[in-house]
Amino acid sequence: MHLLPLLAASTIAMGDWIQVPGGTWSVDAHLASEAASKIHTYADDQASADGVMLQRWSSYTFQYQGRELSGHRVIYINAFCEPPSSYAKTQLVQVLDGGTCYFSAYYDPLKKTFFRMVFNGVA
Repeated sequence: MHLLPLLAASTIAMGDWIQVPGGTWSVDAHLASEAASKIHTYADDQASADGVMLQRWSSYTFQYQGRELSGHRVIYINAFCEPPSSYAKTQLVQVLDGGTCYFSAYYDPLKKTFFRMVFNGVA
């Protein structure tokens, strides 16, 4: 058994990863763990390519939803480094600006890849 997916599953169970209602399908724990185990490396690579620095990784909370794009199931991931508000379990946290404290991405569970990572801008 690989340790990274096990750690990711533990993170999801602890609440750093929150499945938000409203998607088109329900993401099972295995797929959420898979995305959780890979997103840090992808985010680091994207931040470096964009010439920005991420916040302290342990400060992020991740929300996710199962969605469909062009008929394919994907996982939408919304990340923020502020402590989660009480509504974070029921609504996506949307913030304008804020820099790399806020970002979003999609994960394709069939291809096992991320795409469309966007970091918020700074006013």
